[in-house]
Amino acid sequence: MIVPYLSIYIFALGATGTEGFAAARELTFVHGIQDLLPAGVRGLMLTGLLAALASTLDTHLNWGASYWSNDVYQRLVCQHWLKRTPKSRELVVAARLSNILILAIALTVMANLSSIQQAWYLSLLFGAGMGSVLVLRWLWERINLYCEIAAIACSLIAAPLLMLTVQRGDLQLLGMAAISTTAVITAALFLPKTDEHRLVAFYRRVRPPGWWQRTARAAGLGAAGPALAAGLRRDAR
Repeated sequence: MIVPYLSIYIFALGATGTEGFAAARELTFVHGIQDLLPAGVRGLMLTGLLAALASTLDTHLNWGASYWSNDVYQRLVCQHWLKRTPKSRELVVAARLSNILILAIALTVMANLSSIQQAWYLSLLFGAGMGSVLVLRWLWERINLYCEIAAIACSLIAAPLLMLTVQRGDLQLLGMAAISTTAVITAALFLPKTDEHRLVAFYRRVRPPGWWQRTARAAGLGAAGPALAAGLRRDAR
């Protein structure tokens, strides 16, 4: 952890407003490894960085393949649209193809980034688009797969448009959150609902707070679980 701080101190940079400052600042870590560490420690640092990179790539590729093969292809395409159960071989092929697609998108984005800081901000912008659905799915019984797909599609479309048309980063994040939340609520109100037996099974097991009155009655539990404010007060204790 001391290498980045020593690098920034030793390899002094210019004013923060200059063009390319973020990229130059990030390069100080590489210069610090090359110029400040002995050969053995330098190799150990390089090995650790490669291991961290490999674990991150594996995690995201496996996670993405699981999402596309199980949640999108199996549940949405096959079971909901085509009304059939896919074979295991189909799911494997879908997972492999999704890995190729994910890598292609990642390489395209990476080639157009000027610094790691820009990559982190882009990830934050996409995260602002997914934030509402990740919270609302625990609080509202109408949130389902269609809402998640709407949030993902909205993020993919709105993020580049906001970066091109809005200059301030805070306004970009607020705009993304507002657009995504609107899309999620619209999908929840007008697209098909989740099967009642799935909601009932989930509610009996979790008893989430929020707007679950209809599911609570279908589960035979009378009133819904604790209100959100009451649940937060209870957890705070």
